[in-house]
Amino acid sequence: MEVSNLTSFGVMQTMKWQLGNKHGGGASYRIACDCHDPDHDAVIMFDLEDGIFEIHFYKKLSWSTWWRSEHWYQRAWLRIKAATKILFTGWIELEDELVVGVDSIPDIIKVFEEAKMKIEEYELSWKKEHVTKNGTTDNQEHTGQ
Repeated sequence: MEVSNLTSFGVMQTMKWQLGNKHGGGASYRIACDCHDPDHDAVIMFDLEDGIFEIHFYKKLSWSTWWRSEHWYQRAWLRIKAATKILFTGWIELEDELVVGVDSIPDIIKVFEEAKMKIEEYELSWKKEHVTKNGTTDNQEHTGQ
């Protein structure tokens, strides 16, 4: 299946699958928010490397505190508290949404189906290249595991 047959305008392939690298490869897709603001779009990146599959989600998130308080100094204080948490813990929990129409859902499903197919192809080629006759990987033989 090629994702070139996507029917909606909301899902676009931004990087074609590249699996020629001996260590792996990947692809990326942009999913547009139906509100038409490009700041709300999301990018899904599939990455295959040395037999490991990763999915990365990229989205611009904003810290909105306007709904908690009416005064600017209270909102500023909440932002300072959040920045302090990030500074000392290295993380913060945020949520956001991506508004997609019903016509975009089949294309999003196609993207994940294509990723599944590419992962299966890559796993077969990786195993052929790295699994030895006795059933261990090259790495296991070298490390003694």
